[in-house]
Amino acid sequence: MDREEKARRAGELLDDPVLTEALDAIQKMHFERWASTNPDDAISREQCWYRYKAVEELRDEMRSVARGLEVEAHNRRINSKRQ
Repeated sequence: MDREEKARRAGELLDDPVLTEALDAIQKMHFERWASTNPDDAISREQCWYRYKAVEELRDEMRSVARGLEVEAHNRRINSKRQ
C-alpha cells in the first residue's frame, strides 16, 4: 500500500462511525475503571490510564498518517516560495 492509499484509508477509518464508537467506548470504559479504583491501588490505576492513553495514541497516529500528504504538500509550497 503506497503512502497516498494509507493516508486515504486512515482518513476513512477516522471518519468511520463504527470504529469511532468502539474507540470511544473503550476509552470511556477505561476512564470509568480508572475513576472507580482505589487511589491507593496505583498499579490498577496506571493500567487503566495507559489503556485509555493507548487509544488516544492510536487516534493520533492515524491522524498523522491521514494528514501526512497534506503536510508534505504544504512544506513543498513553503520551500518553493523561499527559493
